[in-house]
Amino acid sequence: MEDLEENSSTGPDDLSAKIIQKCAEELAWPVTLLVMRIIACMKWPELWRTHWIIPLYKRNAVFRAKHYRGIHLTAQMSKVVERLVKGMMEPYLERTGAYGLNQFAYRKDRGARDLILLVVLEWLQILDNRGKIAVHCSDVAGAFDRVDSELLAEKLRIAGVHPRLIGLMISWLEKRKAKVLVGGETSDEFELMNQVFQGTVLGPSLWNLFYADAKDPIRAAGFKELMFADDLHSYRGYSGHARNCYIRKQTQKCEAELQKWGAANKVTFEPDKQHMSIISLHEPEGEDFKMMGVWFDPKLTMERAITELCNKLRWKVTTLLRAREIFDTRGLIKQFKARILSYVECRTAAIYHANATALDQIDRQYNRFLREVGLNREEALMVFHLAPLASRRDMAMLGVIHRAVLGKGPEQVRKYFARSDAPKHPEGRQALRRHSK
Repeated sequence: MEDLEENSSTGPDDLSAKIIQKCAEELAWPVTLLVMRIIACMKWPELWRTHWIIPLYKRNAVFRAKHYRGIHLTAQMSKVVERLVKGMMEPYLERTGAYGLNQFAYRKDRGARDLILLVVLEWLQILDNRGKIAVHCSDVAGAFDRVDSELLAEKLRIAGVHPRLIGLMISWLEKRKAKVLVGGETSDEFELMNQVFQGTVLGPSLWNLFYADAKDPIRAAGFKELMFADDLHSYRGYSGHARNCYIRKQTQKCEAELQKWGAANKVTFEPDKQHMSIISLHEPEGEDFKMMGVWFDPKLTMERAITELCNKLRWKVTTLLRAREIFDTRGLIKQFKARILSYVECRTAAIYHANATALDQIDRQYNRFLREVGLNREEALMVFHLAPLASRRDMAMLGVIHRAVLGKGPEQVRKYFARSDAPKHPEGRQALRRHSK
């Protein structure tokens, strides 16, 4: 309760997070008894089955409902109890590999940047060996809102979750009531069924478990999966001598198997987000495709990703420079770091291998910003700790290697920089070998 954020939105019970946080010491024992009772009875309280849904605009036309994402506001005390239940269940699911090795969403020491880093490392290695890569991208329609409760309960049993926790999850998954709130007005009340309820604490963990066995048909087709929540990317490396028509048939077979899994699990994949490509230096096939917000092209030159990044970077820098009357130099640098660097550097792993000429386009926007602010590179670095973007890209990659050497981050990435069978160092550390590239 002490870890709740004070400014977190109040839910339908009208009990604010700030009150719970301030009274955490007094509430700790009663809440503990309440949790014990909830688990013993395997019954989720009716008071916590009401949601307020706030529409959050995503993109495109503002007058179309499908261009908004529904943010669910639930009772703050419900979230506290869910975190306690999650603490009992999730460590076991992680330890037994119930989520699968290649799910990167909602998990400790993993994220979208790690997924992009891993896929670029693996694809570059295949291309370096003169191979080809078949890629298939898919996305579940509705995702969290399309989860069959009975199927999820069965998957909890297969995963070996304690029967009492399964009984509680069955109760937690029962239908709920919701209202949409817009501008102080509320919609008519409606029901939420067969979903893991976005905005809840347990929702992401339950989705990962429900979606985990989608990897089985992909692996049966000889492909490898990479998942980020409901985004599913599968790929397979081929010899450079393999014909594109053969690769395409194999990719279609993988897609067909995945569709069968979807039908069996009452899940549909969005047709307009299904994509196939063959990545090759000499015989590329297919159109550019988007993965985790980054554009990839069939030759892996990343030219489109860099062009899009430069266009948005140019606009962001122009917008920031208009605020020179409000901020002093230090304030402008601070805004640049917070609003622009964070946007640029989340794509570093994807574009780092691109040629220097393409990357210079990004660096020119950094130089333009410094010129308009009246700083040179040395002053920006020594006074404001703002290194050139090229240097920051190098430091980011050194950080990847450093984290791998320390044994942190996804093990799939660590294998590229250290080996577990290396002879022991006299002081107990493993001797590391240089990367072959």
